[in-house]
Amino acid sequence: MRITNWLATGIAFGLAAAGLATAEGFDERLFLQADENLGLVEGTIGPESFRRVNQFLNDHPEVQVLVLIDMPGSIDDETNLRLARLIRNLGIDTYVPENGQIASGAVDLFLAGNRRFAECGARIGVHSWADSDGATGDAIAREHPQHRLYLDYYAEMGIDADFYWFTLGAAPADDIYFMNPGEIARFGMVTEPQGC
Repeated sequence: MRITNWLATGIAFGLAAAGLATAEGFDERLFLQADENLGLVEGTIGPESFRRVNQFLNDHPEVQVLVLIDMPGSIDDETNLRLARLIRNLGIDTYVPENGQIASGAVDLFLAGNRRFAECGARIGVHSWADSDGATGDAIAREHPQHRLYLDYYAEMGIDADFYWFTLGAAPADDIYFMNPGEIARFGMVTEPQGC
């Protein structure tokens, strides 16, 4: 699947989003714009993201695909997973263009897509997590209940638990590992082959 004209729209969207941040004083940097059946998304997922995306989708029922342009992650994992479940329940597809980049919690959001597409050149970054007490996912026992939040989510999305354990070992919480096409295919992250 290739979405045409997304680059020009994305550039215009990025410029408009910069203006919105100043004019409306958003407390998080998540920008949304509808373009026919596409919902262009850029920025970080935060505490208000569920409300804002839900309102955006209600205002734009024609949106069938979320195009994740540049998303470094989330600052609120529980909101992120709640938002991801909304995306799945609505049957919306997710797409990362060839020069798009998603990382951390944005990867979890991507995995919520009913159908998931990533062009060759899309960057998908993963790492371990860290909680507010400094505990990291790669350092606590596999049986620890903190893992359940993610393991349950991945099971709901049809993603094997091996992906979760892979992310914990791929990079520490303060770094990012960008997956190669073989790894993306191995973990079933896309529903259509990338052809890279």
